Amino acid sequence: MNRHIGSVVSNAGPPIGQALEWARGVLARAKVPEPEADSQWLMTEVTGISRSSLRFHKVERLSADQWRGFTKLIEERSRRKPLPYIIGRAYFFGLEFVVDERVMIPRPETEVLVEAVLNRLRGKAEPKIADIGTGSGAIACALAAHLPGARIWATDLSEDALAVARTNVERFGLRERVVLIHCNLADGLPPHLSKPTLDALVANLPYIADSEWDSLEPEVRVYEPAVALKGGPDGLAVIRTLLLSSVQTLLAENGFVALEISPGSRKGIEALLSDAGWKLDRIEKDLTGSDRVVVLTPVVTRANDTGTGKGNESNGQASIWARGDDGYG
Repeated sequence: MNRHIGSVVSNAGPPIGQALEWARGVLARAKVPEPEADSQWLMTEVTGISRSSLRFHKVERLSADQWRGFTKLIEERSRRKPLPYIIGRAYFFGLEFVVDERVMIPRPETEVLVEAVLNRLRGKAEPKIADIGTGSGAIACALAAHLPGARIWATDLSEDALAVARTNVERFGLRERVVLIHCNLADGLPPHLSKPTLDALVANLPYIADSEWDSLEPEVRVYEPAVALKGGPDGLAVIRTLLLSSVQTLLAENGFVALEISPGSRKGIEALLSDAGWKLDRIEKDLTGSDRVVVLTPVVTRANDTGTGKGNESNGQASIWARGDDGYG
């Protein structure tokens, strides 16, 4: 890789078309899945020319600085570092999020989860939502952006991930409506949520089974945080912990849980539900036709239950990254 780059760098500032052809070849040899598209995105990064307009600038020469910057980015991508980590941002549900290796990259499949929640909560004046395992904050911010009256409590076990989420919450001006909480799953939600309060609890929890890990692309296996991806032997360890906790006591009347799942885990989820006191309300499919989201409701309504189980108590280790006792002070 370095030898090949060096032989071209000596000719500083080639035309954009030639530079793109060179980059496509480098990425193809590195087995990058979409070498042409990624070359174009990285060229856009150094030139400011939109990807759709690059074809009109093929004979325009790069400056020496642009060429050096471009070769550096291509070298990073050839090591299979994900494109969003290289450029520091990812697009999700029409919004541009800051991302880095502290958080999982938001994926198009997760937009199905957001849409499922929006479809059930549109028209509700002030829905109250918990986003469990928020990561970059993509789900929480997308919901808040499309539900102007919503209040959202977003939790994560990783302080590093919450730092990224805070950046995104603040850049979208959502600090007054999205509260970030450092805790495990729902354990650190504010005490007043021990009463049936939530209209929705949404989560994209780790669901990759141990047996699948080694077969993942390097972009995922090497660079993304394993804690946000690995779901134990059957991929359901974290989801099982959540559903077997007392989160049902947090749900208001007609409240529901929406989870992103692995397409192959539907039977495992269904087997878990009866033991955990849930019923399957709806399954949403992604654009490939695969099962991607399950919507669950309690078998018995909890509207009059003010339980104080593990799923809604602060365990003394939770911290709220906002003002006031509930983040809305």
